[in-house]
Amino acid sequence: MKKLSNGIMIDCARKNYTFNDIINYIDYLSEFENSFIHLHLSDNENVAVECNLLGQIVKYSQKHEGYYINPENGKRFFSFAQIRELFCYAVIKNVEFVVEIDLPAHMNGFFELSAYKFGDEFLNEIGADIKTDKGNVFGQIDINNKAGKKFIYSLIDEYTEQFSYIKYFHIGYDEYSLVTGQRKIEFLNEIASYIRKKCFVVRIWNDTVTRDNIGSIDNSIEITYWILPEDKKYNTVYASVPDLQKYGFRVINANCNYLYFYDCHIDQIKYKADLISESWDISIWNKFFYDKCESIENIIGSMICIWAEEPAHSDTKDIFNSVTKMYDAMVIKNKFKNHK
Repeated sequence: MKKLSNGIMIDCARKNYTFNDIINYIDYLSEFENSFIHLHLSDNENVAVECNLLGQIVKYSQKHEGYYINPENGKRFFSFAQIRELFCYAVIKNVEFVVEIDLPAHMNGFFELSAYKFGDEFLNEIGADIKTDKGNVFGQIDINNKAGKKFIYSLIDEYTEQFSYIKYFHIGYDEYSLVTGQRKIEFLNEIASYIRKKCFVVRIWNDTVTRDNIGSIDNSIEITYWILPEDKKYNTVYASVPDLQKYGFRVINANCNYLYFYDCHIDQIKYKADLISESWDISIWNKFFYDKCESIENIIGSMICIWAEEPAHSDTKDIFNSVTKMYDAMVIKNKFKNHK
């Protein structure tokens, strides 16, 4: 019987993590069996990795304390060489490695780089939304726009080529509302198939999957389950983990009530670690403890997520010391659980 995997996700896009910061997490995770590290490398605020397509490259940047600075916007990123070095170190330490390039929402970091490289008119050509007055579609791209679709595939081609040695490729696909209905699912299946043919395991966040569309989604896509959203406006019934189990999806439990950490709430860490110890186990998929799976079939692991949507001035070493307490608690709760 296969043991559960346990991991930590680091929001590199919105917090200044250095190369050595990531090394420290890998060293820590190496103390546990079946562990993994997940790097969230792009979001609305920044693209925290090289991008040849959009001119964010080492050649034109300055190295500074374990990362590079883009001279156009003053933001930091990791080089492709650094990501490869981190991966190789993780392999030596027996830690699985996951990269995430978030699309077709949370793309404003790419839009910003595009404007520097190609001009503002290019953003109109690809159907990019960069206006905050549109509310929740900010940072999204129109997947029905031919130029926008080509842009997405160009990014996928670059990152799948550069990360060809990595097994797991997470594409986000969360909080996307600019295009809805069957077309949204068709495009998900299309790009997942495209990436899978390049020998990757594809992962997404769960909030695209509903009870209406679950049967249309390729169940080889692994689901990182963070929340069961409520959408009374559109009368949407989102898929639960039991629904995903029924349809044969493999699931990573990232329950946002228990397993999310925000660096602006570093003072709450003891509460979060105690909450995991007292109330959570891997069968608890929704925010509240009374939503439990009857079995853990197809639940392949769980993950602590370190987010920086409202980045505070917390030192990354303090975050490390806090998050590892949560991880310790999670691993203890998973210790006697086995994947069927």
